[in-house]
Parts: sequence; structure tokens; C-alpha cells
Amino acid sequence: MDDTVLVADADRSTREDVASALRREGLAAVEAGDGEAALQLAVSVEPALALLDAALPVLGGGEVCRRMRADARTTSTPIVMMSAEWSTAERIDWLQAGADDFLRKPIDPGELVARVDLTLRRTRDLRASSPLTGLPGNHRIHEELAARVAAGRPVALIHADIDGFKSFNDRYGFLRGDEVLILTAGILRESLTAQADPEAFLGHVGGDDFVALCRPEGADAVCERVVEAFDARVPALYDVEDRRHGYVVIRDRRGLRRRLPLVTISLGVATTRRRAVSDHRRLVEVAGEMKSHAKRQGGGSHWAVDSRAS
Repeated sequence: MDDTVLVADADRSTREDVASALRREGLAAVEAGDGEAALQLAVSVEPALALLDAALPVLGGGEVCRRMRADARTTSTPIVMMSAEWSTAERIDWLQAGADDFLRKPIDPGELVARVDLTLRRTRDLRASSPLTGLPGNHRIHEELAARVAAGRPVALIHADIDGFKSFNDRYGFLRGDEVLILTAGILRESLTAQADPEAFLGHVGGDDFVALCRPEGADAVCERVVEAFDARVPALYDVEDRRHGYVVIRDRRGLRRRLPLVTISLGVATTRRRAVSDHRRLVEVAGEMKSHAKRQGGGSHWAVDSRAS
């Protein structure tokens, strides 16, 4: 792990003990003995996490926390306050300053490592999630798919892509375009949930691309539900006249008026049912090929499933 943790404590022994415990877990650590030094390190290093003693000299831990939150370079850095004791009022003050968690001193190494690991994992997941749909992004998708393939677990990868999404944005603007993405995420989630598959996973690659993981035997049913729901519900996002016509009119780069159909969705499916896969990236490639095949069918939303044995 290449995460760097800022450890700020006036007591050198405590500071070194905490830093040593973190380094034993493969984390990097930088140390500061007062609030001013801690703030300077926070800005220059931009650590993945800051551990701040509430009683730091020069600048107290609460004030360092406030200043970090006010600086664009550290505003999203997770902060854990450390103190031998605290009152409810002090905890409220630290939370209002921007603290994320608390550790009681003397620091227990086991609790320290557990809390740091939890905070870093939560932060990575939040940063890897789509701010629009709240779904996991590329990093989590990669981890989830790689883990399933490495463990030899049967899996179907569904790559979903919205056709004509740019024309919708050109006609109505990106804010209404976001409504299409949110609705699509909801349809995919509902379709996966309907299968009662405890291993179902849904991620947002970015833009108008989504990835779903499920059991191979449930992939067709998921795709069928998605296609039916998408074609039934998405037209409601268009203006009445465009919906009645079944197309939108936009001007192309040459200024010519063009009629473009309402958006549809294409899904490509790759599974391990008939194909032995040792590299999860191969599943991604095959799903992409199937998605392109689905797009070529035309006339509404479609899905295509890879049935090749190799």
C-alpha cells in the first residue's frame, strides 16, 4: 500500500509508536510535533489520512482540522482526532471542525490499525464511486471481477451502454441527461434485485456505460427486464412532442437539421458458462464485442450473449 498517514502528536514516544504500528502494516507515515508543522505537512504531502492529537501545541488539533477543511488541497482528507479523554461538547466541536473519527489515548495498536484501515477503505470506495449514481466506479468493478475470476466463481459480465445519449444531451442539456443516467442505474438495479442473486453487483464505468455482474444462469432474465423497462420508461423523459414523433431534431456540425431516434440501450454479455477464463480482462473484451453486436441489431433496445466455447 502506498497510502501516507500524517501522525501529529506533541509526545515523541506516542508519535513514534503510532508511526511504527502503521509502517508494520505497509503504510507510510510522516510525523509532526505541533499543529503548525502538521498543517504544513498536510498541505505539502496531501496524506491519505491525518491522525491529530487534540492537544497539539501552537495550533490545537481542532484548529488544524478546520484549516485543513478550508484548504482545497486537504478538504477531503479523512481526519481522526486522538485524545486521552473528551467530553460530549468536545466531540461535537471536533465533528463541526470536520473530524471523521476519534481514537482514545493511549493508543491500542490493534484498534489503530483497524480504524485506519476502515477509514482508508471507506474513502477509496467513496472516491471511486460515481457522484451522480452513487454506484462503484472502475476501481471497485476491477476488484470485484478480478476476485471472482481468480476464485473460479461462475460469473456473467453485462456491459450496458445507452445508444444516442449524446443526441439527448444536445437536445435537452446535461442536467436532463443526468436524469437518463439515474433512471438507467435504477432500472439495472431493479432488474438485478428481481433475480434474488446475493452475488449481484452493479457499477458505473462512467458516462453512459454500466457494468453488472451476476450468475450466468440469470443473465438473460436480467437483460430482458432491463430492455423492457428501459424502452417503456425512458420516453417519459422526453418532451411530449418529441415523444409523439419518436425522434428529436438537432443540428449537426454543419448546421444541418437531423432527425435522431429516441435513446435505447444495448447490453453485451460474457459468461464463464462455456468459456474458461483465467484473465478477467478477457471477459471485459468479450462483453464489449457482444455489446457492439447488440447495437447493430437496430430498432429498439437489444442484448447479445456470447455463446462461444473459447
